[in-house]
Amino acid sequence: MKLFVFLLIITSLVSSSCSATWEPEPATDWLQCNYQPLTSLKQVPKPVLDELIMKMSYDPKLADRGEKFRATDVIIDETIPCRRFILGGKSDQFVLICYEHGGYGLHSHLAVFDVTSSKPKLIFTSTYLQETKTVEEIKNLVRNDKMKNKIGNIHQEW
Repeated sequence: MKLFVFLLIITSLVSSSCSATWEPEPATDWLQCNYQPLTSLKQVPKPVLDELIMKMSYDPKLADRGEKFRATDVIIDETIPCRRFILGGKSDQFVLICYEHGGYGLHSHLAVFDVTSSKPKLIFTSTYLQETKTVEEIKNLVRNDKMKNKIGNIHQEW
């Protein structure tokens, strides 16, 4: 009987620790930081921008704020990117980037990178539909559960 209880406890611990590895990391420390606004792609640190663009496999282009981009799924000119930078923020520890993504349904993406090591590490990513103009509005969407961290999801649309 003691062996059965012991195995039951071990099984419970293993299954709960395994299921935790499938959940996205909360990575909420970035919500506590103050950010210097980034209003252009030229202000985004190159290693962060390179890391983000590398994830955009089928169309690795990003228009700058105010530039022309394909907001719909109609492709008239393939040289025009289907994504456009909206806003960003930079602190000593994190860089966040928000961009519009055109296609069948126009939506926006948030990507947050930890920049405390030599290579930026993506720690939070989500999609959203609300119009945002400031980093504080983005942080409030996350705080109010309007955006969830999708790190680790099988399908990552960039």
